[in-house]
Amino acid sequence: MPFIFPNPLFSTVSLFVVSLDKEDNIIYINPYAAKILGYKIQELVGTHFFETLEIHQNKKNDNNIWKEITKELKCKNNEFCYVHFNTTINEENGLITHIGENITQNYQAAETLRKNNEVMQDLFDNSNDLIFICNLKGDFLFANKACRRTLGYKTEEFTHLNVNHLIYPKEKYATKIAILDIIKKSPSLTFETVLVGKKGNLIYLKGNISCKFENEKPMALRGILHNVTEKIRAEKSQNLYYSIANLTVKSKNLDQLYTSIHEELGKVIEVNNFYIKLYSHDKSEILFPYYTDEAKQNEASLRHRTAGQGLTDYVMQSEKALFLNENEITHLLKKENLKLFGPKPKVWIGVPLKFENEVIGLISVKCYKNQNTYSIEDLELLDFISGQIALAIQRKKNEEALEKQTARLEAVFDSSSHIMWTIDKNYKLTAYNQNYFQFIDNQTFNENNSLENNMLSMENRVKNKELYHFWFGQYDQAFTGKKLHFECKMPTIKDEIRWWEVFLNPIKNTNGEIEELSAIAHDITNKKNAEIQLKENSESMRKAKEIAENSLRVKENFLANMSHEIRTPMNGVIGMIDLLNETKLDAEQKEYVNIVKKSSYTLLNILNDILDLSKIEAGKMKLQPKSLDLRKTIEKIIALFLQQAQKKNLDISINIDKKIPNFIIADETRLLQIIANLMANAIKFTEKGVITLKINIEKRTKKHIFIKIEIKDTGIGIAEENLQLLFDTFSQLDTSWSKNYGGTGLGLVISKELAKLMQGEMGVNSEIGVGSTFWFTFLTAETTEKPLEEEEKSITKKKDFQSILAQISPSILVVDDNVINRKVASEILKKYKCNITQASSGKEAIEKITNNFFDLVLMDIQMPDLDGVQTTQQIRNLQLTKTPIIIALTAYSMKKDRQRFLNQGFDDYLSKPIDAQKLIEKIIGYLSPENKNNGKEYLEKIQTNEIIDFVVLEQLEKYGGRELVEESLVEFAEDTKNILLSCQNALKDNNFSILKGNLHTLKGNAGTLGITQVAEKASEIEKKLKENNLENIENDLLHLSKVFDVFLQFRLDYSISNA
Repeated sequence: MPFIFPNPLFSTVSLFVVSLDKEDNIIYINPYAAKILGYKIQELVGTHFFETLEIHQNKKNDNNIWKEITKELKCKNNEFCYVHFNTTINEENGLITHIGENITQNYQAAETLRKNNEVMQDLFDNSNDLIFICNLKGDFLFANKACRRTLGYKTEEFTHLNVNHLIYPKEKYATKIAILDIIKKSPSLTFETVLVGKKGNLIYLKGNISCKFENEKPMALRGILHNVTEKIRAEKSQNLYYSIANLTVKSKNLDQLYTSIHEELGKVIEVNNFYIKLYSHDKSEILFPYYTDEAKQNEASLRHRTAGQGLTDYVMQSEKALFLNENEITHLLKKENLKLFGPKPKVWIGVPLKFENEVIGLISVKCYKNQNTYSIEDLELLDFISGQIALAIQRKKNEEALEKQTARLEAVFDSSSHIMWTIDKNYKLTAYNQNYFQFIDNQTFNENNSLENNMLSMENRVKNKELYHFWFGQYDQAFTGKKLHFECKMPTIKDEIRWWEVFLNPIKNTNGEIEELSAIAHDITNKKNAEIQLKENSESMRKAKEIAENSLRVKENFLANMSHEIRTPMNGVIGMIDLLNETKLDAEQKEYVNIVKKSSYTLLNILNDILDLSKIEAGKMKLQPKSLDLRKTIEKIIALFLQQAQKKNLDISINIDKKIPNFIIADETRLLQIIANLMANAIKFTEKGVITLKINIEKRTKKHIFIKIEIKDTGIGIAEENLQLLFDTFSQLDTSWSKNYGGTGLGLVISKELAKLMQGEMGVNSEIGVGSTFWFTFLTAETTEKPLEEEEKSITKKKDFQSILAQISPSILVVDDNVINRKVASEILKKYKCNITQASSGKEAIEKITNNFFDLVLMDIQMPDLDGVQTTQQIRNLQLTKTPIIIALTAYSMKKDRQRFLNQGFDDYLSKPIDAQKLIEKIIGYLSPENKNNGKEYLEKIQTNEIIDFVVLEQLEKYGGRELVEESLVEFAEDTKNILLSCQNALKDNNFSILKGNLHTLKGNAGTLGITQVAEKASEIEKKLKENNLENIENDLLHLSKVFDVFLQFRLDYSISNA
């Protein structure tokens, strides 16, 4: 049953009244409360209060909770109402009555206001604009997030901030005036100011400021400002960029350009410490063309320093801009091992200057006081304008260089002795120098400076239309792009015809189009006249040279013919002497024969001297420099002349400077020829006393040595007036019929010329009755290359050619038109058991060869009708089953003759007079059993792959005699047999040390005697052993033995030929 509340007042009041039992069940609720909740009274009475109406709140019925509390109650329609309970009555029957006021409308209004405030706060905080409220003293009352973030302060810090402290000093006055106008209610204008952030950065603001009034009294300032810092920076950067670009034009020079760059940059950022640095590639230096530095105001100006390990160098090498604070500078210096020039700044910015992708320098700013002076934005700004700065600097440098170059060119243009001018496509002068003006006569110029008129005036002066059209033809060619260089004649003002050298060059614009021509001409009349004279002189010299060369050819031919004519009868004389010497002669007859033989060879020596002189005069004498031991060379000379000196009871003294190198480079043959000639003269003209040979170093450089050799005698001496005659061709001091000393007078002449060939000279000092000192010098060089050692030993063993030729019994045809020559050759060969047939002409020789077989033919060259060359060629064309060996036997003895004859079809060559031993040796070489059927193969073998170097052999034979050569070869053969046996044993025992030693010895021995194949093979095997290459060593030694066998056959032939 519903509870009837005893107090009827509750049923009529507009208050919320509800009575609850101890279990929080509703016992009573007045009509006003039920109406608010949207229920009927009966629907609520008996229900649990908290479960029905207050589902979101504490469900415990605590009286303390109900005092002065606002409860959110759920209505029947699921909406909520708000009741503020302020009275609680405890009834006697245990009920609790709660009385409250319906505040739903007020609560909803307050909630709406709260939500609206939250929305506004969110709006302010999410705005990019700076929104703030401050009192008239400048203290902040409110600031949104954007304001706090932009200025860099936290929320709690704003309570202590004052706007006046944030305004940039330079903007304080303007800002104060603008605020006063706002307070005075002046018309609203856009407000602009600059604040300083917490980090010292400048913040440019633009927007609106309003004033709050209460009772017409200003109470606070409200502001909504836009951050336009980036916009202002971009504008300034762009303006700075264009300003620097224009500085190239405005600045008079580089110094002014640097100063202007500094000033323009100072309008945007702080530049109290500003540097422009340039890198000099040529000198590897850092240049300081411009800088300002607070720390160096009292120091001398720094202009440059050596490039090294500074911050500047680091940035330029890395080609990247750097922004560093003090700590970062310290870290980088330590990490990269860099040096700091000057005090350490708080902050430093360095940006490389690049021109055409190449770093040319650097700009930098720094601050010693505050590390917040610069920001990353400043780095970006400097990086942005660095390219323009580099371009401006490079352009100005180019301009200055161009101005200097232009000034120099103008100076050259005006001061040059050349005529210079330029013309355009209309043939109009565009530039010319003073010489051109004077050359074409200034009176001919008109106001238009038309080149055509000038050329016409020249045409009128010289009356030469061809010259006029010639010039325009040249211009037209040059305008096609050709560079012309020509010579021509042109008249001067005085109608004097002069020669000119002219250069015409097209001048192209940047598009490659030819707009103008440049012309340079200079007077070459004197040069031209000289060339004409030189040409005439050259022609005269050419004719004189031809005459001289013709004379030289005539002389050479004469000498060759004389050699031939002399050698032909001498062939008979010497040949017959050799034959006579082999007959039974008594002692007196033997003596007479030897005298005749000696005289014959003396005549041959004279002939050889004449030929040597001829070669020297013709410039055909060539030196053959090789390594030699000068001391060994002197030993040969002493061995050669010791016997002659002893016969005259003369002593020979040798004095060799210890500083003379062990080995030098020189032509030993010619050196011996000079020394031998001087020694022979010294012995010849000295009757008693001593012959002294002295050798010392005259001069020494890093590469060369001048050696002086003196031969001093105690002979008859030479008068001073006769000294110069000594070196005249065919000159002798004693020309009387009763002269005591013989000679041709050619020895000293040849020796002097040979000394000249050796880049030295020859001279003499002499005193009558005291003696003479002949000396000469020669240029040489020290070498480490060892020469071939020549061991002089006596020969003891001979073989008989007769036994070998008796076995062969060769058929030989002797062809010569001279009966004596035929007889000499025939008799020599008959003594060696050869079957001889003679032919007196080429025709007869062909007939005999056609009808008979011959092993070998000795062919004379000079014969009437059919000469030896023609005869040989016809024999070759006979197509015989076996063509005989054909050897040229002639009196021609020039060096070039041998190769000429070989090229003309001969198998070999022998010069007259006939040397019996060489003739027999040559025949055995071709016809011995080992070579008899080899024909041409034998010649090819001995020419292309000779077992021995005959140059070395001839040297040994010349200075030691044939006996020495044979004895040396015999000893070499015996020693080598033992060495090869030792090599085989060493190989079996794997004793490669002994093997190498044996091969080294063999190489040296063979090289000394000129046995080249043995020396080369031994050297080849030795080299392999040194490289530890043991491959095919056994076969190599077998090959070496076979090469040695070839040598043994050669030695046998050599011994037989000496029998």
